[in-house]
Amino acid sequence: MPSQVRITLSSVDPCRDPGFTHAMCRIPLILAGTSLLALPQPLAGAVSHVAGLVAAPAMLTQSTMPDGNLPPSRYFELRTQALAHARLITGPRLKNPNLTSSGLDRNTATTLAEQRANRLNRAGISSPLPNATALLSGSPATLLPQAAPMRPTPAGSPILRSPVVQKSSCPFPAIHAVNGRTTAPIFTPAEPDNHFRISGCGFGSTPGLVRLLPNSASPMPGSGSGLQPIALQLESPGSWTDSYIDVRINPALSGVSDFSADLVVQLPIGRTLQLAHCQFLAARGEPQLLRSIPAAWVRLDSSSLSTRSIHQVEFESPPMSGEEMPPDASGASAFIARSDPQAFSTGKDIYDLSQLAPGWVVESVQLRVFSAACPGLSKIPVSNGSWETSWTRNGFIVEWAGETCSSPIPPVFNFTLNSSQYAANVWVVGPAGTQPLTNNINARQP
Repeated sequence: MPSQVRITLSSVDPCRDPGFTHAMCRIPLILAGTSLLALPQPLAGAVSHVAGLVAAPAMLTQSTMPDGNLPPSRYFELRTQALAHARLITGPRLKNPNLTSSGLDRNTATTLAEQRANRLNRAGISSPLPNATALLSGSPATLLPQAAPMRPTPAGSPILRSPVVQKSSCPFPAIHAVNGRTTAPIFTPAEPDNHFRISGCGFGSTPGLVRLLPNSASPMPGSGSGLQPIALQLESPGSWTDSYIDVRINPALSGVSDFSADLVVQLPIGRTLQLAHCQFLAARGEPQLLRSIPAAWVRLDSSSLSTRSIHQVEFESPPMSGEEMPPDASGASAFIARSDPQAFSTGKDIYDLSQLAPGWVVESVQLRVFSAACPGLSKIPVSNGSWETSWTRNGFIVEWAGETCSSPIPPVFNFTLNSSQYAANVWVVGPAGTQPLTNNINARQP
């Protein structure tokens, strides 16, 4: 069970303000690019981006409320009802455009496709070349310098041919390439890419050992990666030759994160060959809902009023049932709420999930927007701005909108509430058998 993160940014201390008898604590999140709802244009106003928490605004008192407003106790009662009974508007589940259907980024998928094509091409021309005698009888001129004149030979004289000298291209054993790739080859147990031809020379005819060893660029111990050397298996008894070795990884391998590795070939004669700067890429599991998001991974956008910041900005992950929280928000990755008696500008919330466990990335995101239930005769709030989502290299951005409830409350009072509420469902995908959040995650706000 993930630990809950609840943070409240409020100008009023909930423990001391009698109007906040059951106040909640939360923070905002971001996703921008694809339109979720078509709403009116945002209100004019300055928007400031701040890393971390928003500075506490001035205290909410009767003087900060519009003229003719309700007494504080009645106002907070109606506000709680308006937020808790908000109407749910569910947006589409947006796929990360930077990923393929297998959960890999497109650059990595392209590299694997190139390696696969190179391996298949080499397998297609791997039959032995014709010997020198066959080449001479077929087209002898191709083996002689073009400048050398052809002289007639006396009858009965034997034809003298210079012997073909086989020059060794292997002064010492070496690894040249893996699936045709000379630098940074990728090894994975996922099909159809779990087949690797290690080409080189001097391997001999007796099989040795082939392994992937984590190098200094791999994740540090304690990251939950469980890094150990990975033994590669021969494809068949005849897969070890003097010029190439065909190997694969155990396809059932699981519970291992991505890591940077060195390919090591140990020859039976005791000599060790190495190709540095390789990459092990684990097979991907099914996408899973991220149950919690550390607060430090969220950059809040605090829209300001003319003289102060928004009265209350809340972030809760994972969302738990509460007096002001809509029931449909429970179970999401995070819940974000803003509220104030005065109108505020729209803004953006930014999610940076670059600290997920190695190999884990955001697969898709879905927003669940909550429209306040205005009290009294005015049941429909007026919307300000539009909801947009977009992707970044390490996460996503939420461009959030606001809405205003303005309701007459008999006999002579007015109720005004400006709010913005949404829950974010975030699905992540990564190495099979591992978890997206490591044990040493620092969820504290910087």
